[in-house]
Amino acid sequence: MTKFASGFIALIVTSLPLLAFVGCGGGDESSNSVAAGGGTTGVAGNAIAGSISSGGSTATGGAANAGSANSAAGTANAQAGSNGSNGGSSSAGGGTQGTGGAVVATPCSGSGQCSRPTPYCDTTAMSCVQCLGDPNCAGTNRPHCTTDTHQCVQCTSDGQCGNGEPYCTPQHTCVECLAAANCGMNETCDPARHTCVPSCKTDGDCNGANGRPYCDTKLAVCVQCLGSNNCSNPDRPTCVDGVCAECMSDADCGGGNPYCQTTRHRCVECIVDANCNQGETCDPQDFSCQG
Repeated sequence: MTKFASGFIALIVTSLPLLAFVGCGGGDESSNSVAAGGGTTGVAGNAIAGSISSGGSTATGGAANAGSANSAAGTANAQAGSNGSNGGSSSAGGGTQGTGGAVVATPCSGSGQCSRPTPYCDTTAMSCVQCLGDPNCAGTNRPHCTTDTHQCVQCTSDGQCGNGEPYCTPQHTCVECLAAANCGMNETCDPARHTCVPSCKTDGDCNGANGRPYCDTKLAVCVQCLGSNNCSNPDRPTCVDGVCAECMSDADCGGGNPYCQTTRHRCVECIVDANCNQGETCDPQDFSCQG
């Protein structure tokens, strides 16, 4: 063998570790890094990374370019996965809100995104509401704004009531009484209607002329009925809370009064503002639409 040939072979042998490092180690490290990144951010990115990583080890330039492309693909797939997760979350929320025909609050970041009957934006809850303060309820028969539900109501405290109805109920309506102590001698407070009525121990203590001939001895209150057999009017056939009731549910109502107001058990035009035409509100006292 000539000296030239021996020298050439020696040069090749000493260069092999360097070539192996550049061709295999460097390319594999880049590909493996991308594959791991792709695996973390998205399934699709990981699959692509694996195929390109194995092919990338055959060439330094190829491995680097493939790794870069895979990284972008993995990022895109991760974003798609993130969007899919958000979509699923919104769908689940929508299902919860829609139960029972409940009114779904309109999301907002400013009042310019809201309209009647909820024209103001509660920027804390990021949703449209009926009012933010009493000035938003001015000029209506519900002049006060609740701080918790942001609805216009008749009252939020006793000081806002009067004219024979000096007490504010938890339902934000002014009434004659909340307890027997609010009534006069020989009277008690009817808990169903929050009105002062004669107290009693027996039917003999009640006056049939005022439409309350029976004594509910548990409440010591004179009532219209003790059972449905005391209700002779076919339009009010069921005894509820001592009163012959017009309805128990919306199914008992119709025509211009399609809703059953279950506190008073009578058919009314509206229960909430959503039952009225656009621009109208539901009067909480007589449950009629006012525009």
